[in-house]
Amino acid sequence: MLVTSAASEAERTPPLRVMIVEDEVIIAAALSSRLKMLGYQVVEMVHLADHAHARAAVLVPDVLLMDIHLGGAEDGIDVAQRIRDDLGIPVVYSTAYADPQTLQRAQITEPYGYLVKPYDDASLRVALELAVHRHRHELERRSLERQLLQAQKMEAVGRFASSVAHDFNNLLTIITASLDIGDMRPAERPRLNDDIRRAVRRGADLSRRLLLFTRRDRAEPKNVDLVAAMHALKPLLRNLMGPEIRVALSTPERPLWTVIDPLHFDQCMLNLAANARDAMPDGGTFSISLHPEDGGIILRVKDTGAGVPDPIRDQIFEPFFTTKGPDDGTGLGLSTVKRIIASHGGQVCLASTPGEGATFIIQLPARSPLVQVVRAAPDTENMPDADAVILLVEQDPELLRMMNRMMTDAGHTVYAVSDPGLAMSAIQQLGDRVDLLLTAVRLPYVRGPELAGRLQRYHPDLRVGYLASPPDNPDDRATLNRPFDRERLLQFIQEQLAATVAR
Repeated sequence: MLVTSAASEAERTPPLRVMIVEDEVIIAAALSSRLKMLGYQVVEMVHLADHAHARAAVLVPDVLLMDIHLGGAEDGIDVAQRIRDDLGIPVVYSTAYADPQTLQRAQITEPYGYLVKPYDDASLRVALELAVHRHRHELERRSLERQLLQAQKMEAVGRFASSVAHDFNNLLTIITASLDIGDMRPAERPRLNDDIRRAVRRGADLSRRLLLFTRRDRAEPKNVDLVAAMHALKPLLRNLMGPEIRVALSTPERPLWTVIDPLHFDQCMLNLAANARDAMPDGGTFSISLHPEDGGIILRVKDTGAGVPDPIRDQIFEPFFTTKGPDDGTGLGLSTVKRIIASHGGQVCLASTPGEGATFIIQLPARSPLVQVVRAAPDTENMPDADAVILLVEQDPELLRMMNRMMTDAGHTVYAVSDPGLAMSAIQQLGDRVDLLLTAVRLPYVRGPELAGRLQRYHPDLRVGYLASPPDNPDDRATLNRPFDRERLLQFIQEQLAATVAR
């Protein structure tokens, strides 16, 4: 019965689909016959390298059996490179050439097999089967790597969110208390308003970092002063560690610049902090020191926990390795730290003595900061008067009302609508009397850039400004990020109006 089941399963497995690329018609026909006798499906025989890429894109075979020296503008190696890069289809070379120069060129394309003519049926079968098996294994590995990165990301998001929750509650308390005091003591409102604005700016920065942290996958390295970055991160680390653990930070007074993704750097520090916190359940000290050394930057992260025992010291950076219970962690934190630091040209190692805590030593390359381009302030002398006609589209009724009031108080004529359909009706009635469309990126039924395109059919010279949160920013467009105050809103409007005049 077992033999019969295995045979039945083999019969149900579809045959491999092979595409032959061979300029000798007779050889191609003979090869096709051999493949069919061996149980393979020949999807097509292509005789010119120039046609191979286009036909492979249409037919999507499981594997290509390709001669190296072909007629046409490209040879087999050139087209194999493009097929690998564009289509991801495995290629097995079938050629009479085995000289060192040809082999060296072929290696660049990373072929899945190399058959030297003449070859027997057994060699042909082994080359094709192993090529497809290796290709499928690589696809599965990439899928698992993506899942691993997502798991690492979600674990870090949880840590980051728990770190900022305390700060958000403090900011909300500051705002609420300031409003209450202002109601009781009207004379103190100007000072209290400054406190509220500072709290809002801090909250905006936290929300922006959290949004970017959760939504962005690819690294975006930038010039980062690690001294400033660590001092900005210290309050979040203190909240994450809790009251029983003292957080100490030692840095030089001058900047230490490197090139790293700032959010990935935050992720590393939060992972190390969470690891140290778990190592000190009864409290202790979590210390971070930063200093230059041998043309690089050394970051030492130390805890006063129990330390790492010798038997597991070599395993702590392995994915999914953890000494915690199954519900207390994934074992991805330290492997994530190692991966991120290595991807930015650095190294991380552990120094630990049982009973005396653990020290993670991170080495990053020192880099000189790039020259930053500072945007010039608007030319206020050449700005138009504040009497523009503005079409405002925002679905949040409270924000719509507040923005309408701020712009009207500044002397603008505002048509405020909450629905894209009403915006269409307004532009049809007002036409070129509208100087500026100010629209949210996120709207019901349609996105802001699409709405702007539709309105510009009626008013081709219509200028557009967008209201967005960082992950929603439309590329290469004038955007005002939320939250914003009255001064920034009016400045943004004037910038767009000035651009209209300068056109």
